[in-house]
Amino acid sequence: MKNIKNRFNHNYAIVKTYSPKKIFKILEKGSDLPDRIMYSNSDYNDSLRRVRIIKELIERDGCHCMKCGEVPTFFGLGKDFNGYFHLDLYSYKDKTPYMYTIDHVHPKSKGGTNTIENYQLLCKICNEDKSDTVEGEEVEHVDNKMKNYIKNKLKALDKQTNAMLTKLKRIKLIPIKEQDGFTLGNIYKIIDIKTEINTEFNSNYIFFLKNDNSDIVPININNFLTKKDVEITNN
Repeated sequence: MKNIKNRFNHNYAIVKTYSPKKIFKILEKGSDLPDRIMYSNSDYNDSLRRVRIIKELIERDGCHCMKCGEVPTFFGLGKDFNGYFHLDLYSYKDKTPYMYTIDHVHPKSKGGTNTIENYQLLCKICNEDKSDTVEGEEVEHVDNKMKNYIKNKLKALDKQTNAMLTKLKRIKLIPIKEQDGFTLGNIYKIIDIKTEINTEFNSNYIFFLKNDNSDIVPININNFLTKKDVEITNN
């Protein structure tokens, strides 16, 4: 089970905080973010890009999570486990830093774009709970017990079916209607029987015979009778 603090944030050690107002004024002036010396080049550029997007989102939508309404109050310079620094938006919840993230309204996994029109501000928990769903989209909740029941039932049916088909393979068939590759009245041995069982437990059986050209082919079972049925009919 996830630690609740891991849901709140990335467990960065926050070494310094700044007001959103201060950070946004720095952006408007075109100046560097505070304490640039603390960052690696890639982490600084990533933090700068993130802060610029957050500023646009807050100006467009207001300063709050678009799902739960939680309000961010500060930017925190966080140090990760590898000693790298990142600037993120936070508030405090239960005395714990509560992180805010940039979410794709329409998920990237479903074709969403990296554009400001497709971004929104979400707290970390709302972002995780949203996952890759689209608003208004029906979310399927698969009942694991039912899923396992169906899986086990299909296995049991498969065993039963295979036992039955093994017996069926001993039966010989005689074509009573025209079918390519087969001679009316000749006797043919069943080479294989394949079964398809779907999740509604509907079964479909495919019979394979070796035809006059020694090719193993699927047949239309309605065109054949068993040798025993033919003998009964003739009598």
